[in-house]
Amino acid sequence: MPSRNARKPRFDQPDYFEFIEDQGRWSCKHEQSKAHKTQVKGIETWNIAPADLDAWPDIPELEYALVEQKLRERTQYLDQLRDFIPFWREQVEAAEHGITLRLDDFLKELQRIEDENIRWTEWTAPLPDWEKMLADVDNIQHTHSSETQIDRISESELERNAEEVELYKNVSETASVYDFVEKYARRNSANAEKKEEMHYFYKIPTCKKVERIQNLIYTLRMDSDT
Repeated sequence: MPSRNARKPRFDQPDYFEFIEDQGRWSCKHEQSKAHKTQVKGIETWNIAPADLDAWPDIPELEYALVEQKLRERTQYLDQLRDFIPFWREQVEAAEHGITLRLDDFLKELQRIEDENIRWTEWTAPLPDWEKMLADVDNIQHTHSSETQIDRISESELERNAEEVELYKNVSETASVYDFVEKYARRNSANAEKKEEMHYFYKIPTCKKVERIQNLIYTLRMDSDT
């Protein structure tokens, strides 16, 4: 009990305090509790002078690579569910007919598709060797005289002037090239304008084909950056 000489201050919570006789002062009762010490320590941790950089606690470094990998694996798992669910259904249907669909084959096909998508989405990858891919096309194209005639007019001029495009409608094509374009156009329901553009593309030399393809790739890259 506090002595009679002790004048008790007006506390909002008087039960929280007690008078220490030998020190002649009031003390907060809960200051010695473990919960209070933990709370004080937590507050003092952040009560640091801004200039005292060495006193700031060390913040643990986040393993960004690991976090990124976990997110990528999670996203990949969700994406693959769209393929796994139909495959599981096919497995059940095949089992009813005594056929076993191997999961290994399915996973290999998924990996092949994923690798193919990655290869085409990496803009930093080297451009394909279009000249090599289109070399066979030149072997079955029009005669040298018609090729020389097309070279005289630039691609930009052909696109700007419809009359000049008409000049190349009469350029002779080999039967194999013409039939191939016609068959491909019918299969893809191409209109007359699109079919005409396809015929023209086959007539131009390989260097012009490569230039058009590379310009298209450059345009796609610019669109993806905006």
